[in-house]
Amino acid sequence: AGMGGMGGSMGPGPEPPAEGNYDGSEVYSAVGTQSALDIASHPTHGIAVVGGFEQKVDFGGKTLTSIGKVDGYLLMLGNDAKAKWVTHFGGAGEVILTNVAIRSDGYVVVAGKYSGMPTFGSKQLVDAGNQMTCALNGQTNLTCLNAFVAMIDPMGDHKWALSFGDANSMQLIHDLALDPAGEHIGVVGASTAEFSLPGDNDPIKIELANGAPRSPFAAMIDPMGDHVDWAHGLVSSQDAFFDAIAFDGLGHALVGGVRGGDGTFAGHPLSGLNRAVFFGLRLKSTVSFDAGTVAWAKPNWPLAAVNDILLAPNGALYIAGTFLDEQGVTTVDLGTGELVSPDDVKHNYFLARFASAKDSDIQQATWVKVASAYQAQDYFFTSAVKLSLDPWDNVLMSAVVHGAPTDFGKGPVGHVGGKDMAITKYASDGTLHWSKGFGAAGDDAAAGVVANLTGQPILSGFFNGKIDFGGGEHSSLGDDVFVACFTP
Repeated sequence: AGMGGMGGSMGPGPEPPAEGNYDGSEVYSAVGTQSALDIASHPTHGIAVVGGFEQKVDFGGKTLTSIGKVDGYLLMLGNDAKAKWVTHFGGAGEVILTNVAIRSDGYVVVAGKYSGMPTFGSKQLVDAGNQMTCALNGQTNLTCLNAFVAMIDPMGDHKWALSFGDANSMQLIHDLALDPAGEHIGVVGASTAEFSLPGDNDPIKIELANGAPRSPFAAMIDPMGDHVDWAHGLVSSQDAFFDAIAFDGLGHALVGGVRGGDGTFAGHPLSGLNRAVFFGLRLKSTVSFDAGTVAWAKPNWPLAAVNDILLAPNGALYIAGTFLDEQGVTTVDLGTGELVSPDDVKHNYFLARFASAKDSDIQQATWVKVASAYQAQDYFFTSAVKLSLDPWDNVLMSAVVHGAPTDFGKGPVGHVGGKDMAITKYASDGTLHWSKGFGAAGDDAAAGVVANLTGQPILSGFFNGKIDFGGGEHSSLGDDVFVACFTP
């Protein structure tokens, strides 16, 4: 089905009635497996989708052929969700783009993972010398991958790329964000070993404790991609990761994820229960002399994980993630009382709003919403929930649906088989406008949901099998990428 009723140049105008009705979709099929892993939007510059593909893929008449086993792609869409241009990144090994953000000038920043020596325009990334296989999340014999960040101009030309990582280890970026003050690039991720980043003068070593299967790090990259301004790793012997980063209007970075046991970050001691807990940091400004130091840390929400952080233009802070309900005991209290599973299941989602990111306001949420996640593989799986805002400051959320339909408050939504996806729209006062669920027989995943210039929610991801977004059934060749649009 084509994309209907999309775009326009007059802006969103008055907020229309909340509907969430189907308004068009596109499916991009490949010879081989492909994925869509992140989506970003800008009211002037359109919508960006990133992921990876094998062999050959057709993006609306724009065909890409892979150089290596897996190549990465950046697909730019207009506000009508039609493909404008696409560029890809590849080499003899693997390249997958995992994160994307759009600058105010239309330049696009991407992050991802690679092996070998792929090229980005005239830039060839350094081969870290990975000769071994790596283990992560209980899996062994994985290809050792290093991380990179790159910038692409508004025409799709590659401007620069910065790689980091050490031999025979794995570095993964889980999220990136742009500092609104100077458009520094903040990234968070995890590493299976100590590694170094290129500093302004000398390399910056990320120190990690022995014994941890993976350890998280946060870094601030110069807007020109020349170097890293600062970087820190979480020193702890327990498994941990950072999954979210966002900036306030002053350039302070907020970081969220999971940590286990006691540890230190940027010299700041962190203590709590000896198991995975929510972990939040507010790092001081990127432009001050004490950049990268910890302003506050909130390790006081046990049995929970933060998957995304969103700061609204009015300063409101939204945090979303997962929490455990173990036989009615969660110990997760965001200042509104202990969170309880609505369906008496172990794995659950939460979305919380705080008045601001100030230390005084983070103590108590203004409202919290919960929904059951059922058979989540574990409660700190990454990117289970993603957030964005529409032009009227409504919160759009995408989530994994696994094991049974999930009820966000207006009845159960979608579960067909394997992992499926859901999207919801909440007003800033916490009112649920609508929720939708979609799935195919295989595993499906949402890259996220964003709003275009006129406020229409745009959902992207990939699916395996047959799926219907509301306008008729689509069939995939394998794992196929999709873009689906809905009325506000």
